[in-house]
Amino acid sequence: MNKSAGKEIRKRIVHLIMLSLLLIGNIGSILISSTAVKGDTTEESPVETKLTISAERLENGKDIPTFRVSATLLASDGEPIKGASIRFLQNGVYGYSRTTGTAGIATFDYSVSQPGDYIFSVEYRGSTINKIQFAPHDIVYAPKISVIKQAQPTELSATPSLRTVSNGKILGTNEGQEFAIGNINTSTSWNKVVGNEIINLSSGSVVSVRQAGYYAESTYYLPSDSQVLTIAEGRYLISPQASVGVLWENTEPKIVTTRTGSSPTAQFKINFSEGYEFSSVSLSAEKEATAAFDPATSILTIDNITRDQQVTVNAVYTSDPIVGFELKGTPIETDSAWINESNNTDLAAKFSDQYNGIKNAKIFINNELINEINYLDLPKTEQAVLIPLQEFENRHGLFEKYEIKIIVENGIDRVIEKKINISADRIKPQLAVSGNFTDKVHKIEITTEAITGVSGIQSLTVNGVPINDNQLTINQNGSYNFELINGAGEKVNQVLEIENITPVKATLTLAIKFRDSSRLTADKPAAFGDYTATLIDEYGSPINDAKIYFKQDSAAPGSRLTNINGIASGYGSSFQAGDYLIAAEFRGGEINGTYYEPATASQTIHVKNQEKPVIYDYQVLAASGENDGQIFNLDESYEYIEWIETIGNNQEIFPVIGDKVSGLKPTIYSFRKKQYYDENNKTIYLPSSYYQLSIPNGLYKVTAKADPNAITWNYHTQYKTANSFVLNSINIAPINNVAYFNALPNKGYSITAITTDADSNYVKEIIYDEDTGNIEVKGISRNIVLTIHTSKDLPQYNEPANLEAPNPTKGESKNAIKIINTKTNSLNAGNKLQNLLTIPDKKLQDSLPKTVATKNYDLMITGLFLLFTASLLFILANKKINFIS
Repeated sequence: MNKSAGKEIRKRIVHLIMLSLLLIGNIGSILISSTAVKGDTTEESPVETKLTISAERLENGKDIPTFRVSATLLASDGEPIKGASIRFLQNGVYGYSRTTGTAGIATFDYSVSQPGDYIFSVEYRGSTINKIQFAPHDIVYAPKISVIKQAQPTELSATPSLRTVSNGKILGTNEGQEFAIGNINTSTSWNKVVGNEIINLSSGSVVSVRQAGYYAESTYYLPSDSQVLTIAEGRYLISPQASVGVLWENTEPKIVTTRTGSSPTAQFKINFSEGYEFSSVSLSAEKEATAAFDPATSILTIDNITRDQQVTVNAVYTSDPIVGFELKGTPIETDSAWINESNNTDLAAKFSDQYNGIKNAKIFINNELINEINYLDLPKTEQAVLIPLQEFENRHGLFEKYEIKIIVENGIDRVIEKKINISADRIKPQLAVSGNFTDKVHKIEITTEAITGVSGIQSLTVNGVPINDNQLTINQNGSYNFELINGAGEKVNQVLEIENITPVKATLTLAIKFRDSSRLTADKPAAFGDYTATLIDEYGSPINDAKIYFKQDSAAPGSRLTNINGIASGYGSSFQAGDYLIAAEFRGGEINGTYYEPATASQTIHVKNQEKPVIYDYQVLAASGENDGQIFNLDESYEYIEWIETIGNNQEIFPVIGDKVSGLKPTIYSFRKKQYYDENNKTIYLPSSYYQLSIPNGLYKVTAKADPNAITWNYHTQYKTANSFVLNSINIAPINNVAYFNALPNKGYSITAITTDADSNYVKEIIYDEDTGNIEVKGISRNIVLTIHTSKDLPQYNEPANLEAPNPTKGESKNAIKIINTKTNSLNAGNKLQNLLTIPDKKLQDSLPKTVATKNYDLMITGLFLLFTASLLFILANKKINFIS
């Protein structure tokens, strides 16, 4: 070895010693970095804010609708925030900013002139007001407002106006339209249409009709284009008049106009009431016009019209007089009737002629004239004249049958004859009623026996209800009047007081089933319950066709009939938070021939609101173009729906299955606690309000790799997408762009390092928590591959293991970290290590948490051992070099 070579060796030894000391210092720093110290100074968090929005249409009487959008900004304690700048947007386009007033409200008016869908929204970007910092708030949206142009009215028509009268019309309108007379401009005053026509219009008037604008269900319907009609000038008016019995098919005045070379003609169709015929026609201006009626076609034609005309048609009544018979004031509708000893004096003839009067009436008994009436001044209302049957019997004796005949002649010499045969039954009827009227029973089977003469039974009733086949079932106590009337009108009664019937006992049970809330997606819906009542008798048999009355607190009852199983159901009701007394009532009474006692059942239901959930989210971003977002830390008491502008009762909401939701796209999702029913406490818990979580659109993919024999991945997939953002420079990626993983070493393995394929420009920090296995990769600004390095645990002995640092030439990053636990001489991670990624950037090092030095004698021994080993290796290497040279 020459002198210069020896000098070089000594120089290398000095450098090696300094390097070893530096290495020892770094290792010591890593070994003692076990606890992070939080500084004394804390930065005050901004006050959380709540931003709401509403939109309403202003009634300004103009065709172009104007909507007033109001934003309310409140602090987290509910106090209004005055002096804050609110940004107003229409369909995502920035309009203007407005400042909130003392109530925390800012407003902005939008005028909408074109059809389309309009979504108004507001945004607060945060500010400091009176030295108080308020946090920004995301954009909030008002329900969508649609503006639709209505179609032009159709099927309108105009009728002309006479030259001297303003009686023109426009027909076919409706009350959703409006009209204006004359030329239309921006200052035109529109009139509301009343009814289905516009009246009192003058000849030559120009009238514009359009569909009026209106607002309904978040939709504004713009007025339609106008349909323009002109009222023509009429010529002559033909007005129809008529006497009694004339039926015009159209009584509206008819307008006719002159034709070249001739006078106008008008025609009318005429019908007549029953019994009437055409008599004559007259005109108000007979010298100029002529009128003719054709009975074959029922057409009235008026010719040679030269002025306004009034047409009058006359009719004559030509039908027969009314003739008939009645007994005890009741009309006899057949050709024969029965009488007895007591009612033969009540037999009467009736006749009338309302229009022409009665000229002559004759009454015959067995062809003997016994009464004649001769007068034309008989009142035209219906008359009844007693037939003197008893006087006839006094003269001729009793008969079994009589023939009664009436001949009537009216004032226009029309004659009608009517006959009837009267039979006599002079035997008084008898009635016998039998049954069990002493024992206690639920019902009594009653038998009746009726005895009559030759006229037979006219009716057999109990309390006015007919008895069929002489059999009757009675199931209630009370007074019962049995009545028998024979064919001749003779009556016999028997009254029974029944007191030995006992009603059947009934039992009513009530159940309430609450419907699944999976399709009730309004923010705070009511619970919907179906009542089910079951009715059975004292023998356990269901009672069919019974009316059950349901009642909720003081609400008017609704009713349902029981089915063959004694069940009445389907009566649904809605519940808000509160306590409810639900009752079912069976009011008793007769059902299917059995009389039942009343029965009731009731149940108190408690309805409570659930608190709005706060989901401490563990969200996985969805990569661009992929539905791979996830939300963790849930359970199956939740349900969710993709956010839409207005959550109504027609969207399907999905249950959470397990402890997470997968397959989500980059958007907002609304979560809430599901409705559930506590049967033991009779309490239903309504769905809570929604809590919203956002799945951002991911930009970078982080892929994690590890030895599957050494590492167990927990509730995450093999990769996770980081937040999307816009870079100003590739070197200033935001530190909070984070990807999360969870990995725990299998038994017999340790995590020795975590590396990426990107340098610190693209990955700023990696944090690993040994206790939980959570890995955070921060400051991501490109697609990266994350590698988990592991080794098998070394046996317990005093000499340290030979550790190999990551080799960047093998694709590993300089950011790899290996942690040495000197107590076990194995490669392992420290407890909740705050920084696994060694970053040479001094500025970033200064930003990391300060560490607390831990005095450790074992660390010093380890450092000296490494220094000795490094020196020995250097000397041996130098000798080898010299030997080769």
